[in-house]
Amino acid sequence: MGWLYTEGNRLLLSSGEVWRGRGANLHDTRSCDACTYAPPNVNEVKRRIDTLVDVWNANFIRLNLESYASPYHENVNVPRVQWQGILDDPQYLAHVKEIVDYIGTKPGVYVLLSLWEDPTFSSLGWPTGQTIPIWRKLAKTFKNTPHVLFGLCNEPQSNDDGARDAQVWTAMNNTVAAIRAVEDEAGTPRHIITVQGTRNWGRWLDYYLTHPITAGGGQNIAYETHAYEPAIGFSQLFELPARTLPIIIGEFGPDQGMTEQDGERLMDRAEALDIPYLAWTFHMRCSPDLLVDFTDNACGVGMPLVPTSWGQRIKDRFALPWCAAGCTPTSPLVHVYEDDLGSRFEDWSWAEHSLGETGVVHAGSKSIRFEPDEWNALHFHHVGLSLSQFQSIELWVHGGTAGGQQVKLSLSDGSLELGSVQLDVALGHPILAGTWQKVSIPFSSLGLSSGTLRGIELMDTSGVDQGAMYVDDLVLVPR
Repeated sequence: MGWLYTEGNRLLLSSGEVWRGRGANLHDTRSCDACTYAPPNVNEVKRRIDTLVDVWNANFIRLNLESYASPYHENVNVPRVQWQGILDDPQYLAHVKEIVDYIGTKPGVYVLLSLWEDPTFSSLGWPTGQTIPIWRKLAKTFKNTPHVLFGLCNEPQSNDDGARDAQVWTAMNNTVAAIRAVEDEAGTPRHIITVQGTRNWGRWLDYYLTHPITAGGGQNIAYETHAYEPAIGFSQLFELPARTLPIIIGEFGPDQGMTEQDGERLMDRAEALDIPYLAWTFHMRCSPDLLVDFTDNACGVGMPLVPTSWGQRIKDRFALPWCAAGCTPTSPLVHVYEDDLGSRFEDWSWAEHSLGETGVVHAGSKSIRFEPDEWNALHFHHVGLSLSQFQSIELWVHGGTAGGQQVKLSLSDGSLELGSVQLDVALGHPILAGTWQKVSIPFSSLGLSSGTLRGIELMDTSGVDQGAMYVDDLVLVPR
């Protein structure tokens, strides 16, 4: 099996073909803390690998390594039997190597070796200086193993406003540098290393768009997102980043607002964009699970490996060719409003309004009803989008029974207005009563090509009481 490498925004096989990896997360002998109170059972992990690869047809596995600071769980008086990391437990390292080597016997299967739970991580979940010796050891152990990728951590937490992005980036970059030093000293090829999203439990890759990893020249770096979002958020999670960066979806599943149907759509989109992806998780008690729990809270050794509803969807997908649903990429629109506010947008409006109007709707089941009176406004806030990614903003407006409303659309960076235009000027005529009209506003017409977008506003400019109007399908269009 050959070494993977990156080129542009793609992960490639040694032959130069695009690598199409899909599979699931799999736990080591500690098994999401379900088996830490029993001796390690490598054969059980191998049994699950056999099922995931030979029966479910996966060709990509994320092997999640877990260790703990103490043998005692805060709610359990009995000590764990297996809990220390690879530097303190030589048997654990030997078992990890045995598992990785076993995966290597499966033709065409790659493994993302990921530090999932580790006491050396910061309190917010990213690598520290104490994590680096672990990665040096792993890099040395697997320096000649081409089917291995390295995942630096699990999920950098919180940081919703991005204030710690630079700290996370530095931690990731330093850890990459340590791995590259081992590889360069050994004269071996450079593994693919995944760095995780800087915000909100590994979700968001925005910062890397303007600050890609530089250690080792940035070579063979992939950017990993954990995509627990409804489908409306996919454009920001991975579609836009994938236009310039090599992306791996390291986790997704029906949790935290994502449904099983959203998971199906994610697989459609990932395959259309040639993004490798890994479902969460080939386990019975580490939700959202791919396996039915037959353990009665035990470890699960030898239990039947029967798929849950979520697991059956994954198994059925892997039985189909890549892109069975069609491989035509669509434009990754960022939905500000589509039946509801889009991912990471917040309603900061001070006008009388409703985001759930059902009587007058352009598409879907809901629209926004808005009273544009006396300088009041709709205002939708975002933590920050780079305007350089977008060429225009589009929306549909309806003048209600009155029409002729005087309303300005403006974009801001949170404190300063970046650009604005009256809707009737953008339309070329007054807002009409009784009908929907599409408004398209090129950013070039506003003199915008850069900056950070944090506010989208529709404000009354008449200063008087105007008739209600409606807004729907508000989107940002990428370049």
